[in-house]
Amino acid sequence: MKKWMFAEGKNSLVILVVLAFVLLLPGASPAKERPGAMLRLEKEDGRIVRGELLEVQGESLIILDHAGLEKSSYRIEELRRIVIEKKSGLLKGLGLGLLIGGGGGAAIGLISGDDKQGFFAFTAGDKAILGGIAFGLLGGLSGAVLGALSGADEAIDVRALSDTEKKKALDMLAAKARFPAKLKAEKKVQAEAGEQGARKEAEPAGDPGRLSIAAGVQAEKPSTSPKHSRFHISLNSGYIAAGGIQVFKNVIEEAGFAADEVYSAGFFSSTGGTRDYPRATKNPVFYLKDVRIEYSVTRSFSIGISYSPLGVYQVAGRTVIPERDYRPYFEVESYLNGKYTANLYFLSLSYAFLHESFLRRFNAKVGVGAGLCRLTGSFMTSLYELTTEADERDPLKRIDRVDFRQNGLCLVAFAEINHFFGRTFSLGISADYKYVPGRTPQFQLQAPFWCYPAEPGQGGEMTHDSIVASAASRKFNAGGWGVGLNFGIHL
Repeated sequence: MKKWMFAEGKNSLVILVVLAFVLLLPGASPAKERPGAMLRLEKEDGRIVRGELLEVQGESLIILDHAGLEKSSYRIEELRRIVIEKKSGLLKGLGLGLLIGGGGGAAIGLISGDDKQGFFAFTAGDKAILGGIAFGLLGGLSGAVLGALSGADEAIDVRALSDTEKKKALDMLAAKARFPAKLKAEKKVQAEAGEQGARKEAEPAGDPGRLSIAAGVQAEKPSTSPKHSRFHISLNSGYIAAGGIQVFKNVIEEAGFAADEVYSAGFFSSTGGTRDYPRATKNPVFYLKDVRIEYSVTRSFSIGISYSPLGVYQVAGRTVIPERDYRPYFEVESYLNGKYTANLYFLSLSYAFLHESFLRRFNAKVGVGAGLCRLTGSFMTSLYELTTEADERDPLKRIDRVDFRQNGLCLVAFAEINHFFGRTFSLGISADYKYVPGRTPQFQLQAPFWCYPAEPGQGGEMTHDSIVASAASRKFNAGGWGVGLNFGIHL
Protein backbone atom coordinates (compact mmCIF):
# COMPACT_ATOMS: atom_id res chain seq x y z
CA MET A 1 0.00 0.00 0.00
CA LYS A 2 1.23 3.47 -0.82
CA LYS A 3 2.58 5.25 2.22
CA TRP A 4 1.21 8.60 3.27
CA MET A 5 3.38 11.66 2.70
CA PHE A 6 3.76 12.49 6.38
CA ALA A 7 7.29 11.30 7.21
CA GLU A 8 8.81 14.77 7.50
CA GLY A 9 5.80 16.25 9.29
CA LYS A 10 5.74 13.46 11.86
CA ASN A 11 9.04 14.54 13.44
CA SER A 12 7.82 18.14 13.57
CA LEU A 13 4.62 17.01 15.28
CA VAL A 14 6.57 15.13 17.95
CA ILE A 15 8.82 18.15 18.60
CA LEU A 16 5.78 20.44 18.83
CA VAL A 17 4.07 18.16 21.34
CA VAL A 18 7.19 17.94 23.52
CA LEU A 19 7.70 21.71 23.50
CA ALA A 20 4.08 22.31 24.40
CA PHE A 21 4.32 19.92 27.36
CA VAL A 22 7.50 21.64 28.54
CA LEU A 23 5.83 25.05 28.39
CA LEU A 24 2.71 23.88 30.21
CA LEU A 25 4.32 21.83 32.97
CA PRO A 26 4.60 23.40 36.43
CA GLY A 27 7.74 25.42 36.88
CA ALA A 28 8.36 25.90 33.16
CA SER A 29 7.23 29.53 33.37
CA PRO A 30 8.50 32.16 35.79
CA ALA A 31 6.79 32.20 39.18
CA LYS A 32 4.35 35.01 39.75
CA GLU A 33 2.04 36.13 42.52
CA ARG A 34 -1.32 34.43 42.37
CA PRO A 35 -4.18 36.93 41.87
CA GLY A 36 -7.20 36.74 44.11
CA ALA A 37 -10.63 35.64 42.97
CA MET A 38 -12.80 38.15 41.14
CA LEU A 39 -15.94 38.84 43.21
CA ARG A 40 -19.21 40.57 42.47
CA LEU A 41 -20.79 41.68 45.77
CA GLU A 42 -24.51 42.42 45.81
CA LYS A 43 -25.25 44.53 48.91
CA GLU A 44 -28.51 44.65 50.85
CA ASP A 45 -29.13 48.21 49.61
CA GLY A 46 -28.97 46.98 45.97
CA ARG A 47 -25.54 48.40 45.20
CA ILE A 48 -23.13 46.13 43.33
CA VAL A 49 -19.37 46.16 43.91
CA ARG A 50 -16.90 44.29 41.71
CA GLY A 51 -13.24 43.71 42.50
CA GLU A 52 -10.40 41.40 43.42
CA LEU A 53 -10.48 39.58 46.77
CA LEU A 54 -7.28 40.52 48.61
CA GLU A 55 -7.90 38.81 51.95
CA VAL A 56 -10.50 37.78 54.53
CA GLN A 57 -10.25 39.37 57.98
CA GLY A 58 -12.65 37.82 60.44
CA GLU A 59 -16.08 38.26 58.85
CA SER A 60 -14.96 41.01 56.48
CA LEU A 61 -13.90 40.78 52.84
CA ILE A 62 -11.07 43.10 51.77
CA ILE A 63 -11.69 44.01 48.12
CA LEU A 64 -9.64 45.95 45.58
CA ASP A 65 -12.56 47.89 44.08
CA HIS A 66 -12.14 48.10 40.31
CA ALA A 67 -14.36 51.17 40.04
CA GLY A 68 -12.24 53.43 42.29
CA LEU A 69 -9.07 51.32 42.36
CA GLU A 70 -9.07 51.46 46.14
CA LYS A 71 -9.13 48.90 48.91
CA SER A 72 -12.49 48.53 50.67
CA SER A 73 -13.83 46.32 53.46
CA TYR A 74 -17.29 44.74 53.48
CA ARG A 75 -18.77 42.74 56.33
CA ILE A 76 -20.63 39.63 55.26
CA GLU A 77 -23.79 40.85 57.06
CA GLU A 78 -23.95 43.77 54.57
CA LEU A 79 -24.13 41.41 51.59
CA ARG A 80 -27.08 39.68 50.00
CA ARG A 81 -25.17 37.62 47.44
CA ILE A 82 -21.54 36.87 46.55
CA VAL A 83 -20.67 35.77 43.02
CA ILE A 84 -17.23 34.31 42.27
CA GLU A 85 -16.54 35.24 38.66
CA LYS A 86 -14.43 32.80 36.71
CA LYS A 87 -12.73 33.06 33.36
CA SER A 88 -14.09 30.77 30.68
CA GLY A 89 -11.82 27.76 30.32
CA LEU A 90 -13.27 26.73 26.94
CA LEU A 91 -10.30 27.77 24.80
CA LYS A 92 -7.74 26.57 27.34
CA GLY A 93 -9.57 23.25 27.67
CA LEU A 94 -9.79 22.95 23.90
CA GLY A 95 -6.05 23.53 23.54
CA LEU A 96 -5.07 21.16 26.33
CA GLY A 97 -7.49 18.53 25.08
CA LEU A 98 -6.04 18.74 21.56
CA LEU A 99 -2.52 18.48 22.99
CA ILE A 100 -3.23 15.59 25.37
CA GLY A 101 -5.51 13.73 22.99
CA GLY A 102 -3.24 14.23 19.99
CA GLY A 103 -0.14 13.14 21.89
CA GLY A 104 -1.91 10.14 23.39
CA GLY A 105 -3.40 9.13 20.03
CA ALA A 106 -0.03 9.36 18.32
CA ALA A 107 1.50 7.16 21.05
CA ILE A 108 -1.29 4.61 20.66
CA GLY A 109 -0.71 4.48 16.89
CA LEU A 110 3.04 3.98 17.29
CA ILE A 111 2.66 1.29 19.97
CA SER A 112 0.16 -0.68 17.87
CA GLY A 113 2.88 -1.20 15.21
CA ASP A 114 2.63 -1.90 11.48
CA ASP A 115 -0.32 -3.81 10.03
CA LYS A 116 0.25 -6.88 7.93
CA GLN A 117 -0.36 -6.52 4.21
CA GLY A 118 -4.02 -6.39 3.18
CA PHE A 119 -6.75 -4.09 1.90
CA PHE A 120 -6.47 -1.68 4.85
CA ALA A 121 -2.87 -1.98 6.02
CA PHE A 122 -1.21 1.00 7.73
CA THR A 123 2.28 1.59 9.04
CA ALA A 124 2.87 2.65 12.65
CA GLY A 125 3.62 6.18 11.41
CA ASP A 126 0.36 6.35 9.47
CA LYS A 127 -1.59 5.16 12.51
CA ALA A 128 0.22 7.71 14.69
CA ILE A 129 -1.03 10.49 12.41
CA LEU A 130 -4.57 9.06 12.27
CA GLY A 131 -4.62 8.44 16.02
CA GLY A 132 -3.31 11.92 16.74
CA ILE A 133 -6.07 13.47 14.63
CA ALA A 134 -8.90 11.28 15.97
CA PHE A 135 -7.87 11.41 19.63
CA GLY A 136 -6.96 15.08 19.31
CA LEU A 137 -10.49 15.91 18.15
CA LEU A 138 -11.99 13.78 20.93
CA GLY A 139 -9.68 15.29 23.57
CA GLY A 140 -10.29 18.81 22.27
CA LEU A 141 -14.06 18.39 22.47
CA SER A 142 -13.85 16.88 25.96
CA GLY A 143 -11.44 19.58 27.15
CA ALA A 144 -13.65 22.34 25.77
CA VAL A 145 -16.69 20.94 27.61
CA LEU A 146 -14.77 20.49 30.88
CA GLY A 147 -13.20 23.93 30.55
CA ALA A 148 -16.57 25.57 29.96
CA LEU A 149 -18.08 23.79 32.98
CA SER A 150 -15.16 24.70 35.25
CA GLY A 151 -15.40 28.36 34.13
CA ALA A 152 -19.02 28.80 35.24
CA ASP A 153 -19.56 31.48 37.90
CA GLU A 154 -20.20 30.32 41.48
CA ALA A 155 -22.86 32.14 43.54
CA ILE A 156 -23.30 32.22 47.35
CA ASP A 157 -26.70 33.31 48.72
CA VAL A 158 -25.58 34.85 52.01
CA ARG A 159 -29.09 35.27 53.44
CA ALA A 160 -29.77 31.53 53.18
CA LEU A 161 -26.63 30.53 55.13
CA SER A 162 -26.54 29.43 58.74
CA ASP A 163 -23.74 30.62 61.03
CA THR A 164 -21.81 27.41 60.43
CA GLU A 165 -22.28 27.69 56.67
CA LYS A 166 -21.14 31.32 56.76
CA LYS A 167 -17.92 30.28 58.47
CA LYS A 168 -17.32 27.59 55.81
CA ALA A 169 -18.00 30.13 53.07
CA LEU A 170 -15.50 32.57 54.60
CA ASP A 171 -12.88 29.81 54.86
CA MET A 172 -13.46 28.93 51.22
CA LEU A 173 -13.15 32.57 50.17
CA ALA A 174 -10.00 32.98 52.28
CA ALA A 175 -8.38 30.17 50.27
CA LYS A 176 -9.17 32.07 47.05
CA ALA A 177 -7.79 35.42 48.25
CA ARG A 178 -4.52 36.92 47.01
CA PHE A 179 -3.22 36.77 50.59
CA PRO A 180 -4.76 33.62 52.16
CA ALA A 181 -5.38 33.82 55.89
CA LYS A 182 -3.57 30.53 56.39
CA LEU A 183 -0.31 31.97 55.07
CA LYS A 184 -0.59 35.02 57.34
CA ALA A 185 -1.20 32.81 60.37
CA GLU A 186 1.78 30.59 59.53
CA LYS A 187 4.06 33.63 59.11
CA LYS A 188 2.88 35.00 62.45
CA VAL A 189 3.54 31.66 64.12
CA GLN A 190 7.04 31.51 62.64
CA ALA A 191 7.81 35.09 63.71
CA GLU A 192 6.67 34.48 67.29
CA ALA A 193 8.54 31.18 67.37
CA GLY A 194 11.69 33.03 66.28
CA GLU A 195 11.26 35.61 69.04
CA GLN A 196 10.73 32.82 71.54
CA GLY A 197 13.96 31.12 70.43
CA ALA A 198 15.88 34.40 70.76
CA ARG A 199 14.75 34.73 74.39
CA LYS A 200 15.36 31.10 75.23
CA GLU A 201 18.84 31.70 76.66
CA ALA A 202 17.74 34.69 78.78
CA GLU A 203 14.76 33.02 80.49
CA PRO A 204 14.83 30.27 83.11
CA ALA A 205 13.43 26.86 82.15
CA GLY A 206 10.31 27.23 84.29
CA ASP A 207 9.59 30.90 83.50
CA PRO A 208 5.82 31.34 83.18
CA GLY A 209 6.25 34.17 80.63
CA ARG A 210 7.96 31.85 78.16
CA LEU A 211 5.27 29.25 78.67
CA SER A 212 2.56 31.79 77.97
CA ILE A 213 4.25 32.83 74.73
CA ALA A 214 4.46 29.19 73.65
CA ALA A 215 0.78 28.77 74.46
CA GLY A 216 -0.02 31.85 72.38
CA VAL A 217 1.94 30.50 69.44
CA GLN A 218 0.09 27.21 69.70
CA ALA A 219 -3.22 29.04 69.77
CA GLU A 220 -2.38 30.96 66.60
CA LYS A 221 -1.55 27.76 64.65
CA PRO A 222 -4.38 26.76 62.32
CA SER A 223 -6.25 23.76 63.66
CA THR A 224 -7.49 22.44 60.34
CA SER A 225 -6.13 22.28 56.81
CA PRO A 226 -8.04 23.51 53.77
CA LYS A 227 -10.66 21.18 52.42
CA HIS A 228 -9.64 18.85 49.58
CA SER A 229 -11.60 16.51 47.35
CA ARG A 230 -12.27 13.13 48.91
CA PHE A 231 -13.91 11.16 46.11
CA HIS A 232 -12.46 10.74 42.64
CA ILE A 233 -14.08 9.04 39.64
CA SER A 234 -11.81 8.18 36.71
CA LEU A 235 -12.86 6.96 33.26
CA ASN A 236 -9.96 5.71 31.18
CA SER A 237 -10.31 5.01 27.46
CA GLY A 238 -7.53 3.88 25.18
CA TYR A 239 -5.51 1.02 23.73
CA ILE A 240 -3.93 -2.08 25.26
CA ALA A 241 -1.31 -4.30 23.61
CA ALA A 242 -2.87 -7.58 24.74
CA GLY A 243 -0.29 -10.30 25.31
CA GLY A 244 -2.76 -13.12 24.65
CA ILE A 245 -3.02 -12.36 20.93
CA GLN A 246 0.48 -13.64 20.16
CA VAL A 247 0.08 -16.77 22.31
CA PHE A 248 -3.20 -17.64 20.56
CA LYS A 249 -1.42 -17.21 17.22
CA ASN A 250 1.28 -19.61 18.40
CA VAL A 251 -1.33 -22.20 19.46
CA ILE A 252 -3.07 -21.99 16.08
CA GLU A 253 0.25 -22.25 14.25
CA GLU A 254 1.17 -25.30 16.34
CA ALA A 255 -2.11 -26.92 15.24
CA GLY A 256 -1.08 -26.43 11.61
CA PHE A 257 -3.43 -23.58 10.68
CA ALA A 258 -0.93 -21.08 9.30
CA ALA A 259 -1.55 -21.25 5.54
CA ASP A 260 -1.63 -17.76 3.99
CA GLU A 261 -4.36 -16.94 1.51
CA VAL A 262 -3.56 -15.43 -1.88
CA TYR A 263 -6.48 -13.49 -3.29
CA SER A 264 -6.87 -12.01 -6.75
CA ALA A 265 -8.21 -8.61 -7.80
CA GLY A 266 -11.88 -8.18 -6.98
CA PHE A 267 -14.58 -6.18 -8.71
CA PHE A 268 -13.89 -3.07 -6.58
CA SER A 269 -10.16 -3.65 -6.19
CA SER A 270 -7.39 -3.08 -8.70
CA THR A 271 -4.81 -5.33 -7.03
CA GLY A 272 -4.70 -8.65 -5.28
CA GLY A 273 -2.59 -9.60 -2.30
CA THR A 274 -1.86 -12.05 0.48
CA ARG A 275 -3.75 -12.44 3.72
CA ASP A 276 -1.44 -13.76 6.44
CA TYR A 277 -2.58 -16.45 8.88
CA PRO A 278 -2.84 -16.69 11.83
CA ARG A 279 -4.23 -13.16 12.06
CA ALA A 280 -6.09 -11.09 14.64
CA THR A 281 -9.72 -10.60 13.59
CA LYS A 282 -10.71 -8.73 16.76
CA ASN A 283 -8.23 -6.53 18.62
CA PRO A 284 -9.88 -3.44 20.19
CA VAL A 285 -7.96 -0.26 19.44
CA PHE A 286 -10.02 2.24 21.44
CA TYR A 287 -12.42 1.27 24.21
CA LEU A 288 -13.29 1.97 27.85
CA LYS A 289 -10.34 0.43 29.71
CA ASP A 290 -10.99 1.31 33.35
CA VAL A 291 -13.61 2.74 35.68
CA ARG A 292 -12.05 3.67 39.03
CA ILE A 293 -13.61 5.19 42.16
CA GLU A 294 -11.10 6.41 44.76
CA TYR A 295 -11.25 7.88 48.26
CA SER A 296 -8.48 10.17 49.50
CA VAL A 297 -7.21 8.97 52.86
CA THR A 298 -4.73 11.88 52.94
CA ARG A 299 -3.94 14.66 50.50
CA SER A 300 -1.62 12.38 48.54
CA PHE A 301 -2.71 8.78 49.19
CA SER A 302 -5.95 7.29 47.89
CA ILE A 303 -7.55 3.87 47.97
CA GLY A 304 -9.99 2.75 45.32
CA ILE A 305 -12.03 0.07 43.66
CA SER A 306 -11.84 -0.49 39.91
CA TYR A 307 -13.51 -2.38 37.10
CA SER A 308 -11.64 -3.10 33.88
CA PRO A 309 -13.21 -4.84 30.87
CA LEU A 310 -10.43 -6.06 28.61
CA GLY A 311 -12.62 -6.41 25.52
CA VAL A 312 -12.89 -9.34 23.11
CA TYR A 313 -9.80 -10.64 21.29
CA GLN A 314 -10.02 -13.13 18.45
CA VAL A 315 -7.51 -14.88 16.19
CA ALA A 316 -8.19 -16.95 13.06
CA GLY A 317 -6.00 -19.59 11.41
CA ARG A 318 -6.34 -21.36 8.05
CA THR A 319 -5.10 -24.66 6.69
CA VAL A 320 -5.20 -26.19 3.20
CA ILE A 321 -5.91 -29.89 2.62
CA PRO A 322 -4.13 -30.93 -0.61
CA GLU A 323 -5.30 -33.34 -3.34
CA ARG A 324 -8.89 -33.60 -2.20
CA ASP A 325 -10.62 -31.65 -4.99
CA TYR A 326 -10.60 -32.40 -8.72
CA ARG A 327 -9.80 -28.77 -9.52
CA PRO A 328 -6.04 -28.16 -9.34
CA TYR A 329 -6.48 -24.41 -8.70
CA PHE A 330 -9.06 -24.83 -5.89
CA GLU A 331 -7.79 -24.84 -2.32
CA VAL A 332 -9.70 -27.06 0.08
CA GLU A 333 -9.55 -25.16 3.37
CA SER A 334 -10.58 -25.29 7.02
CA TYR A 335 -10.35 -22.72 9.80
CA LEU A 336 -9.37 -22.71 13.47
CA ASN A 337 -10.58 -19.71 15.50
CA GLY A 338 -9.55 -18.74 19.03
CA LYS A 339 -10.94 -15.96 21.22
CA TYR A 340 -10.93 -14.73 24.81
CA THR A 341 -12.30 -11.94 26.97
CA ALA A 342 -11.68 -10.93 30.58
CA ASN A 343 -13.18 -8.70 33.28
CA LEU A 344 -11.06 -7.40 36.17
CA TYR A 345 -12.21 -6.26 39.61
CA PHE A 346 -9.42 -4.89 41.81
CA LEU A 347 -8.52 -2.66 44.74
CA SER A 348 -5.96 0.08 44.19
CA LEU A 349 -3.59 2.28 46.17
CA SER A 350 -2.33 5.47 44.50
CA TYR A 351 -0.04 8.36 45.33
CA ALA A 352 -0.39 11.89 43.89
CA PHE A 353 2.84 13.89 43.79
CA LEU A 354 1.05 17.24 44.14
CA HIS A 355 -1.94 17.72 46.41
CA GLU A 356 -4.75 20.17 45.78
CA SER A 357 -2.82 23.22 46.89
CA PHE A 358 -1.37 23.04 43.37
CA LEU A 359 -4.59 22.66 41.40
CA ARG A 360 -5.11 24.27 37.97
CA ARG A 361 -1.93 22.72 36.69
CA PHE A 362 -0.53 19.31 35.81
CA ASN A 363 -0.44 16.63 38.47
CA ALA A 364 1.17 13.19 38.35
CA LYS A 365 -0.14 10.06 40.03
CA VAL A 366 1.13 6.48 40.30
CA GLY A 367 -0.63 3.46 41.71
CA VAL A 368 -0.82 -0.31 42.03
CA GLY A 369 -3.73 -2.69 42.36
CA ALA A 370 -4.62 -6.32 42.93
CA GLY A 371 -7.85 -8.21 42.56
CA LEU A 372 -9.79 -10.95 40.81
CA CYS A 373 -10.19 -11.62 37.10
CA ARG A 374 -12.74 -13.69 35.22
CA LEU A 375 -11.29 -15.04 31.99
CA THR A 376 -13.34 -16.91 29.37
CA GLY A 377 -12.42 -18.14 25.92
CA SER A 378 -12.74 -20.86 23.30
CA PHE A 379 -11.15 -22.56 20.28
CA MET A 380 -13.44 -23.42 17.36
CA THR A 381 -12.90 -25.23 14.09
CA SER A 382 -15.23 -24.37 11.19
CA LEU A 383 -15.69 -24.29 7.44
CA TYR A 384 -15.14 -20.53 7.42
CA GLU A 385 -13.50 -17.76 9.42
CA LEU A 386 -15.69 -16.71 12.36
CA THR A 387 -16.00 -13.00 13.08
CA THR A 388 -19.32 -12.59 14.96
CA GLU A 389 -21.30 -14.44 17.60
CA ALA A 390 -23.95 -15.12 14.96
CA ASP A 391 -21.29 -17.01 12.97
CA GLU A 392 -20.55 -19.16 16.02
CA ARG A 393 -24.21 -20.22 16.23
CA ASP A 394 -24.55 -20.99 12.52
CA PRO A 395 -24.98 -24.79 12.05
CA LEU A 396 -23.95 -24.54 8.38
CA LYS A 397 -20.39 -23.76 9.47
CA ARG A 398 -20.10 -27.22 11.13
CA ILE A 399 -18.35 -25.90 14.26
CA ASP A 400 -16.49 -28.07 16.73
CA ARG A 401 -15.34 -26.22 19.85
CA VAL A 402 -13.77 -26.33 23.27
CA ASP A 403 -14.53 -23.61 25.86
CA PHE A 404 -12.58 -22.60 28.94
CA ARG A 405 -13.35 -20.43 31.97
CA GLN A 406 -10.79 -19.39 34.58
CA ASN A 407 -10.86 -17.22 37.72
CA GLY A 408 -7.66 -15.96 39.29
CA LEU A 409 -5.55 -13.14 40.69
CA CYS A 410 -4.66 -10.08 38.61
CA LEU A 411 -2.10 -7.33 39.25
CA VAL A 412 -2.15 -3.77 37.93
CA ALA A 413 0.27 -0.81 37.88
CA PHE A 414 -0.63 2.59 36.45
CA ALA A 415 0.65 6.15 36.06
CA GLU A 416 -1.24 9.31 35.08
CA ILE A 417 -0.53 12.93 34.21
CA ASN A 418 -3.68 15.03 34.61
CA HIS A 419 -4.53 18.67 34.15
CA PHE A 420 -7.12 20.06 36.58
CA PHE A 421 -9.80 22.44 35.28
CA GLY A 422 -10.54 23.71 38.79
CA ARG A 423 -11.42 21.37 41.63
CA THR A 424 -14.03 19.26 39.85
CA PHE A 425 -12.77 18.14 36.44
CA SER A 426 -9.49 16.85 35.07
CA LEU A 427 -8.22 15.48 31.77
CA GLY A 428 -4.98 13.66 31.19
CA ILE A 429 -3.05 10.76 29.70
CA SER A 430 -2.32 7.45 31.39
CA ALA A 431 -0.20 4.34 30.99
CA ASP A 432 -0.72 1.01 32.72
CA TYR A 433 0.30 -2.61 32.81
CA LYS A 434 -2.10 -5.42 33.64
CA TYR A 435 -0.98 -8.94 34.52
CA VAL A 436 -3.90 -11.32 33.97
CA PRO A 437 -2.56 -14.91 33.94
CA GLY A 438 -4.40 -17.54 31.94
CA ARG A 439 -3.83 -20.89 30.27
CA THR A 440 -5.17 -22.18 26.97
CA PRO A 441 -6.73 -25.67 27.14
CA GLN A 442 -5.22 -28.72 25.50
CA PHE A 443 -7.62 -29.68 22.71
CA GLN A 444 -8.27 -32.11 19.87
CA LEU A 445 -11.01 -30.92 17.51
CA GLN A 446 -12.46 -32.09 14.20
CA ALA A 447 -11.75 -29.43 11.56
CA PRO A 448 -14.39 -29.67 8.78
CA PHE A 449 -13.90 -29.04 5.07
CA TRP A 450 -15.82 -29.61 1.84
CA CYS A 451 -14.69 -30.53 -1.65
CA TYR A 452 -15.62 -32.16 -4.96
CA PRO A 453 -13.50 -35.32 -5.41
CA ALA A 454 -14.77 -35.58 -8.99
CA GLU A 455 -16.32 -33.23 -11.53
CA PRO A 456 -20.10 -32.89 -10.94
CA GLY A 457 -20.84 -33.67 -14.61
CA GLN A 458 -19.02 -36.96 -14.22
CA GLY A 459 -20.86 -38.12 -11.11
CA GLY A 460 -18.94 -36.11 -8.54
CA GLU A 461 -20.81 -34.76 -5.50
CA MET A 462 -19.88 -32.28 -2.78
CA THR A 463 -18.32 -34.18 0.12
CA HIS A 464 -17.91 -33.09 3.75
CA ASP A 465 -14.99 -34.46 5.69
CA SER A 466 -12.67 -33.39 8.55
CA ILE A 467 -9.13 -33.52 9.83
CA VAL A 468 -7.85 -33.42 13.42
CA ALA A 469 -6.68 -30.11 14.91
CA SER A 470 -4.78 -30.42 18.20
CA ALA A 471 -2.51 -28.31 20.38
CA ALA A 472 -0.98 -28.40 23.85
CA SER A 473 -1.85 -26.08 26.72
CA ARG A 474 0.05 -22.78 26.99
CA LYS A 475 0.28 -19.99 29.57
CA PHE A 476 -0.53 -16.45 28.49
CA ASN A 477 -1.15 -12.97 29.84
CA ALA A 478 -4.59 -11.67 28.86
CA GLY A 479 -3.51 -8.14 29.86
CA GLY A 480 -0.50 -6.12 28.78
CA TRP A 481 0.72 -2.55 28.32
CA GLY A 482 -1.85 0.15 27.66
CA VAL A 483 -2.10 3.90 27.05
CA GLY A 484 -5.12 6.15 26.93
CA LEU A 485 -6.99 9.29 27.93
CA ASN A 486 -8.11 9.82 31.52
CA PHE A 487 -11.28 11.76 32.41
CA GLY A 488 -11.61 12.65 36.11
CA ILE A 489 -14.40 13.97 38.34
CA HIS A 490 -13.40 15.09 41.85
CA LEU A 491 -15.95 15.63 44.62
